[in-house]
Amino acid sequence: MILGKLNKAILASVLGFGFSIVPIQNTSPTVAHASTSDAWLQAERSGSEVRLTWWVADGESQVEILRAGQLIFTGTGDGFLQDRTEVSGVEKYEMVVTSEQPTSMQNSNPTGDESTSEIYENLNIVGVEIGSSAESIMSSESAVASPLGNATTLRYQTFIPAQYMKAPLAGCQYSGAYDYYKGDNRSFSTSSTASFRTRFDVSVTWASSALSSLKTVGRTHVYRLVNGSYLPIDDDIASKESMVMTPISTTQTKAVFRFRQDVGNPFCASNGIFFDLTATIYRSGSYSLKGTRLRVPNHEIYIKDSDESAWTIILRDPYLDFAGCLTPVLSGVIGCEVDTYEWGTR
Repeated sequence: MILGKLNKAILASVLGFGFSIVPIQNTSPTVAHASTSDAWLQAERSGSEVRLTWWVADGESQVEILRAGQLIFTGTGDGFLQDRTEVSGVEKYEMVVTSEQPTSMQNSNPTGDESTSEIYENLNIVGVEIGSSAESIMSSESAVASPLGNATTLRYQTFIPAQYMKAPLAGCQYSGAYDYYKGDNRSFSTSSTASFRTRFDVSVTWASSALSSLKTVGRTHVYRLVNGSYLPIDDDIASKESMVMTPISTTQTKAVFRFRQDVGNPFCASNGIFFDLTATIYRSGSYSLKGTRLRVPNHEIYIKDSDESAWTIILRDPYLDFAGCLTPVLSGVIGCEVDTYEWGTR
């Protein structure tokens, strides 16, 4: 019965090298499973817990289990997992199986000649959704695959929410009692026209397995408060040299890269706006982010596929202590500790 449904259930196939999204096949109100020729995943609900069991054809394959896009397991080969997170309504699970067996595919170049290239990674994504009743478990007839985007962009942006920020008492060229640095005067925003201190975009074009980056630093303005008015006295722009993106691996379905920055205030000899992040992005829409950052100023991270009109929010984090971070004697003690983080969503 399962094998008879597979041909009907396969909803997407990308470039013919083993990427597929398969909808749910039901066996009972509390059990859901899905499979391809290379992988199989079952979710069985018992009370508020869900037991996951999986099989993969290649025992050396890398297996990642995601719940609602959040990475909850990484390992190799067959296995099982008892998810004790309380289930409320429908819960979505995905199994991402990555193998390193090469697959040949034909590419046509502009001259019309054909050449054979090797794809050294096969990716399968198998997904199930399970709830507390038969009605809340997705059936193969109602499952609909989302179109896959041609490109995906990850944006890491930092900004100062205040309109003016008081200068620290030491550590900067301008540290007088009436000296201020101009902020971005805004709250968290996905608008591309919003003011910022730094913006670091990394984009992957899936068809060509190409990574690119766009790095921008906002100009720093110094003001002096005179008789209740803020008067501009100097401005400069920090270097983008520390903003570096390093590709780790890219295919037509998965991109892994590291990007980091340490952009300082051009008038201050203190900590810069720092983060160091390793990102894994799948063409299917899933991703994981791991790294460290200095929690000053405000940090925000967004992601968007080329076929989407709006950015998806990953992180919105307000700063801790701006003056403490800019004052060298206080840096690392007040407001400038490095924060370690790990996200996986969608």
